[in-house]
Amino acid sequence: MSFEALQRRAAARARGAGGRAARTPACFIVFDLLQADDTELLNLPYRERR
Repeated sequence: MSFEALQRRAAARARGAGGRAARTPACFIVFDLLQADDTELLNLPYRERR
């Protein structure tokens, strides 16, 4: 996904956000999980957090 398209999508007002989201889908990718379900995971090894 292009960063420019993502910026335009993020700047959309509530009225047009649904249509813009449909035209420009986005993914959220996490590489290092620091907290999940109110549980801090910082004490786990990096390999397990990934």
